[in-house]
Amino acid sequence: MREPIVERFLLRKLTKEALDAINEMPYIRWAGLRFTEAGPGYSRMELRVQPHHLGGGGTVAVNGGILAYMVDISAGLTLMTTWTEEDRSQVTINIHVQYLKPAYGDLIVAESRVLGRGKTVGTVETEIRDPQGEVCTKAISTYRIFPRPVGVPIGPQVQGMDT
Repeated sequence: MREPIVERFLLRKLTKEALDAINEMPYIRWAGLRFTEAGPGYSRMELRVQPHHLGGGGTVAVNGGILAYMVDISAGLTLMTTWTEEDRSQVTINIHVQYLKPAYGDLIVAESRVLGRGKTVGTVETEIRDPQGEVCTKAISTYRIFPRPVGVPIGPQVQGMDT
């Protein structure tokens, strides 16, 4: 079942209740991700590293695929914070990920910022840092934004979200 919050919503100011609702979405909860902040053009997300997040071959670094997943989730929500009443959905066009160093540690943090936003395309920068605050991964993500058809209501809002 698809979550209404993903399909259509306006993010202006996220309360703790709204962030809690976002964090309970299956594809966020499944990965062990947790948004701790989000607002216009910005988000901060954490991953408490578990054994299943680690790469193969006995490494204790977080797998690159997990880091790329973090980028897409963090950047996607961040772009949604710029949605207007005309926006309905978005899809990832491209993600350029640079793995600068292994991501070691028990808490990995992703911060995303909107670099630019037009009517149909938005670009977001994400940095993932280790517990020492060192940047392990940098990424630029580009998304296609789709308009809401005329006459179609925005739909249910998330409790605690101020639009």
